[in-house]
This record gives sequence, C-alpha cells and structure tokens, in this order.
Amino acid sequence: DWILSAIPPAGLVCGVLIYIPIRTLGYQRVYPILFAANIGLCFMMVLLADQGSTDLIIFFLAVYPTITGAVQSAGFHLVMSDMVLEMKRVHASEQRFDQPSLAGIFMGVNALFCKPADYILPVIAASSLGDSEISLEESEHGSDHVREILFRLLIWPPLIFSIFQWIAWRSYTLTPAKTRQIRDELIRTASDRSKLGNVTSHRST
Repeated sequence: DWILSAIPPAGLVCGVLIYIPIRTLGYQRVYPILFAANIGLCFMMVLLADQGSTDLIIFFLAVYPTITGAVQSAGFHLVMSDMVLEMKRVHASEQRFDQPSLAGIFMGVNALFCKPADYILPVIAASSLGDSEISLEESEHGSDHVREILFRLLIWPPLIFSIFQWIAWRSYTLTPAKTRQIRDELIRTASDRSKLGNVTSHRST
C-alpha cells in the first residue's frame, strides 16, 4: 500500500526533473523517449509476467503511473502554450488579429476529445468482467479467469496508447528553436502594427 501511495508525489518529483530537459531539448526529443520507456515496460510485462506475478505487477503500478503523471504535469501546459503561440503566428500572417481566445479553443478541443476517453476503459472493464460471470458461477477457476482479464486490462491499454503517443510525438515539430522563431516573428509583427498605427494617426492629424 505504501508503494502505491507514493506514486502521486513521485510523479510530481519526476515532473520537476523532466521539466528541465523538456525546456532544453524540446518535447520532440523527450516525449518519445518517455513513451518508448512505457512501451518497453509494457512489453516486459507481456513477456515476463502474468496475473500471478505480484511483484512485477506492483513494479508496473509504481513505474508506469509515475512516468505518465510526470509527462502530464511537466509538459501539458507548456505544449498547449506553444500550440497557441503557433496558432497566433498563423492568424498574424493572415491579418486575423481580433480572434476569440485561442487558449480557450484548445482547452475546449481537449475537453471534447480527451475527457470522454477517460470513461472508455471503465466501460471495457465492466463489459469484460460481465462476460466472465458465467465462468465465476460454473467453475472454481473463475477467479483465475477474472485475474487474467484484469491483468490484460492493466497492460494492453497502456501499451496501445503509448504506441499511439510515441508515433504522434515523433512527428511533433515545435522545438525550442522554432518556438523562439515564432516569438520573434510575433514581436516583429506587433512592432510593425504599432509603427503603421503611428503613421496612420500622424497622417490623420
């Protein structure tokens, strides 16, 4: 129990430690490494563990949430801010300065697609366990079957989603150098707009 209770603070500590290489190297390099570590951890469980491997399951429950929690706490808001920055650059290039809050739009899209995904796995778990009720009633080995289902639900969803995340972050292009370039472009655009506004007001007077 104490191991599982230590997962949240461990995730926060790892998030602080991951923040430094994220700002130095960029998400494109750090995140694929973290999700590759998750993939390797899941494959280790698939190859070496089963529903009776208590020590390995505890190890997985301690390490995997720590890594994913660190990724979320260290990078989510930074990623969102960089995406908003890139969208501002696009709007500025199109002379679209009076737009709704881009941060609100991104947060809304995140809530629309990501929040419902939190309820998918509980539904799958309930459906899988519901299908195992017959074996529980008819066989003394039904409890082993339930543990096998729970073990699969513990390993396979993280493996699948980590693979998707690894593929997605491999194509991520907002490196620190590019974000600095975008900021410089926005500063120049703001400066040009200010100069144009001063010239226009001077001519009107």
